[in-house]
Amino acid sequence: MRFHHRNMAFAWTRDGSSRAVAVLLLHGLSGISSGYDEVVDDLGASADVFRLDLRGHGRSDHVPGTYSVPFYTEDVVAFIEEVIAKPVVLVGHSLGGVITHNITATRPDLVLSALCEDPPLYFCDQRLFEQSMMAGVFPILEAAMRSAQAEGEPREFYESMVADAVMPWGRAGDHMSARALQSRVDALMLGDPDVWLPAIHGGALSGYDPDARITKPMIILQADPHMGPALFPEHAARQHKVNPEIDIRMIEGAPHGIHSFLGSRERYVEAVRDIIKQGS
Repeated sequence: MRFHHRNMAFAWTRDGSSRAVAVLLLHGLSGISSGYDEVVDDLGASADVFRLDLRGHGRSDHVPGTYSVPFYTEDVVAFIEEVIAKPVVLVGHSLGGVITHNITATRPDLVLSALCEDPPLYFCDQRLFEQSMMAGVFPILEAAMRSAQAEGEPREFYESMVADAVMPWGRAGDHMSARALQSRVDALMLGDPDVWLPAIHGGALSGYDPDARITKPMIILQADPHMGPALFPEHAARQHKVNPEIDIRMIEGAPHGIHSFLGSRERYVEAVRDIIKQGS
């Protein structure tokens, strides 16, 4: 389905039961909404699940020069108001987690409860981003994605690029399902390589307050400190100090993509079920 906002078209889907609580899932930078396919299957009829491809991602329009939190936030707010038309349980990974935190802080009327999956809340300070594993990985991914698209590489090329990537925990393809791998391939084939640039050079994570007061039930899932997290332990502590009511859970053995990592996906779904209950 397509949602139109400010002369842009956004791809979105709806699954589950319309009689259940509305849940909106937001993917991360360079991701795609189909990355939640297995999570949606696990939730089944217990949720009315909406998913949206962010601008520049998946099957939504590409708008170079606008890939920053204020633009993403405006799109999501419009989608909630115009399509869902009622408050939601908001769930976001990485960039989607920052958007989730920002909307929960600034538009609590639209949020029942929220879950942020390893959100890089404090990478609005570019110096902190540069201390992360991602600072070395993002330029490589941007260049590989741009080159593969320009050369018209076949799907098999992307599959190898994703599966054979060497991560601190081993070969990436050995730790993700076949469906998760294919959704990652779709994300790289369809997305705008320009989405990487503000993250690499600064500006993607701007225009929001990471220490804003949160008044709705919220769970923050923190990746294992030894697995390349976006939310450093000291950042989790800082967030807890300004928002002591937030339930911050460190998922031992999980990398940044908690929901797609085979070793942590069940714990992720359990947390999503918890936050749905809190918003019901």
